[in-house]
Amino acid sequence: MENTNKKENRMGETVLVAEEKNGETLEKLTARQHHRAILSWLRVSGETVQFIEKIPDGLVCECLYLCVIDGMPFSDLQKICTSLEGSSREKAETVLQERQRYLQKLYGETSVMGAQIDKLYQEAKQVFLESEKIQKSVEKHMTYTLEMQKTLLEEQKESNKIALSSKKEVIQEKEKQIQRLEQEVKSLQETEISLREENRQIRQKLLEQETEKSVAPTEKEETLLYQKRETSASQKPEKRADVLKEQAEPPRRNGFRAFFRKSRREKESREFIKTFLSDKEYSQEQREYLLRCLEEGDSVREIQQFASPKLTVEQMERMRRLNSR
Repeated sequence: MENTNKKENRMGETVLVAEEKNGETLEKLTARQHHRAILSWLRVSGETVQFIEKIPDGLVCECLYLCVIDGMPFSDLQKICTSLEGSSREKAETVLQERQRYLQKLYGETSVMGAQIDKLYQEAKQVFLESEKIQKSVEKHMTYTLEMQKTLLEEQKESNKIALSSKKEVIQEKEKQIQRLEQEVKSLQETEISLREENRQIRQKLLEQETEKSVAPTEKEETLLYQKRETSASQKPEKRADVLKEQAEPPRRNGFRAFFRKSRREKESREFIKTFLSDKEYSQEQREYLLRCLEEGDSVREIQQFASPKLTVEQMERMRRLNSR
């Protein structure tokens, strides 16, 4: 009778524990995982495991789980489920009563068998509690991992934001440099046009002066020519030609052009030094190459079309050849 009372008390405790956990999704899933582990360890057939997991009522499922642990055959489990009626608690009490009959039939009323059954029950309960602790520990570590991941993502986002801001500043600075260079190029183009116009006007004036001198010689020149012709009438033709050449010395046609070319070369030299030689981004090899191009007759404007500190000497030479075609 004492064993029977213990069993009834134990069955009552099981019903209360199962009712408290009924309806909680996370604990239901955790219990199912524990069921699978224990039933696999007991080598219960897959058919029986699937049958238990398909029971929608969590309280009835827990009671049937105890029956399976006790070794109740699959056919007996099916018979019990077909005869269940009433509320969830009434169904659970019916299952536990059938379990008690099965144990009495299997082991009898001996105290030894009751102790073994109670021991198995306590072991199963302990396994269940330990599994709950493990599950809570896993959930705690998962929460910590998610928080760490969130922190790292926020730090990465802030780092990317700073890098993007820095790149934007560099782009703005480059745009300012490009605008400044465009203004300088425009100013140089205007200066070049102005110098060409001045050169054209000066050349036009010189040409007009030369034309006037060749067409209408002055009175003094005519007198000198006449005197020379009279005094050198007896001289040889070759000497007379030399005298006439000395008296009628042609005007200097290339003096202004040479001065203009010299001034322009000096201006280009100063501009070349300011643009290329003073730029620290160019290497010594690149500077030597650009200086050689200037010596070979390339203008600063032509050199600017292929000069870049990011290009090698070979690449700039190839660009120079393409521009010269």
